[in-house]
Amino acid sequence: METIKFSDFPELINPNLKLKDAKMIIQDKTDIEEDNQRFHIYFDFFDFYGWESYNENSFWDFFKIKIYDTSRYFAKISKKFYDTEITLDLNKKVEELKQLIFQQKKINIDNLNFSYGNYISSNNEILNNVNLFENEFIVI
Repeated sequence: METIKFSDFPELINPNLKLKDAKMIIQDKTDIEEDNQRFHIYFDFFDFYGWESYNENSFWDFFKIKIYDTSRYFAKISKKFYDTEITLDLNKKVEELKQLIFQQKKINIDNLNFSYGNYISSNNEILNNVNLFENEFIVI
């Protein structure tokens, strides 16, 4: 996942900006194709110890966008004492992703499950529209 600050891209701070235009700006800045972008906008102001020093910062420094690419999602595989990472195309069916993991990591397909939140996905499911900002995604 990548994170960008609104203050670094003032063209995003436009009350008339259309979603398609924001996606185009994000594509230019991150090289993530518009159709593969999933993003979450949030206000990041959790360091209360530095409160006084932050008062002079731009308000927009604290508005951020977290972005990931559904065609190149960085996932963690965790099985008992085995942990590794892999890049997955979430636009493919789970059964295709399992085959890819088997080819690259030699993990038995029958032992693979895709989990997010409290849900385990089915083989025919495509995960490109799952909100992975709110749900931890893991291959178990």
